[in-house]
Amino acid sequence: MKKKRILGIVTAMLMVIALALTGCGQQDEQNAEATGSGDGNGSSVSEPSYEPEKAGENAEDVGDNESSGEINNEKPAQDADGNYIYLITVDGVQTEIKTCVNVRDYITSDTPYDHVDYKQMLADLGWEAMPAGYGAAKFTRNDGSYTLIGGTRTGDEYDLSSGESRLYEQGVTCYESNNESVKFSSLTVSARSVSSDPYLIGKSDTYVSFEQIVAYAYLLDYYRNNVNPAFETGIGTVCVP
Repeated sequence: MKKKRILGIVTAMLMVIALALTGCGQQDEQNAEATGSGDGNGSSVSEPSYEPEKAGENAEDVGDNESSGEINNEKPAQDADGNYIYLITVDGVQTEIKTCVNVRDYITSDTPYDHVDYKQMLADLGWEAMPAGYGAAKFTRNDGSYTLIGGTRTGDEYDLSSGESRLYEQGVTCYESNNESVKFSSLTVSARSVSSDPYLIGKSDTYVSFEQIVAYAYLLDYYRNNVNPAFETGIGTVCVP
């Protein structure tokens, strides 16, 4: 009788120990889970998820330029003032040119050559179209002074399959209200070889290069507020290849 009583006590003690061990195991699992998803203070914190950035995902927003640090004339970037940034060659040196308009907005795809609408560009920038020819423009300021931009060319053909070169010049002259020259007599932007990248001015057979289009847009923008030469060359002539 005494042995059965002792055996019962031992059995009860073993059961208590077993239950205690089971409880510790469950608590350890709960602690392990809390360690993986908590902040150490009992609050639940989810793990951050990261996705790799896609190359060029935001390039469209900045004209494919800012992200690479390079200037893309096809999709020009804009600076903080909203000016479009281009890279052209002036007097044999690559030069960054800024204009307040995107020249691509004035180019129309066509056959055999694309067209550029100089008349619409000059009108958008507040210039008066002159009857002298495509791209000829006049801008009159509040004080009566004005600037004239005109163009001259050599030859009438534009069959460029032979790789011909032709001289086309865009000339700029500033005048006082009494028609006397202001600051300088003339600034000329000329191109001698544009056969690899021709654009016809309007519906004419006069063609220019893309770099000349950028230069023309720059001149229209610059001479609305200035009478000093846009390019300091010493001789008043800027060559654009």
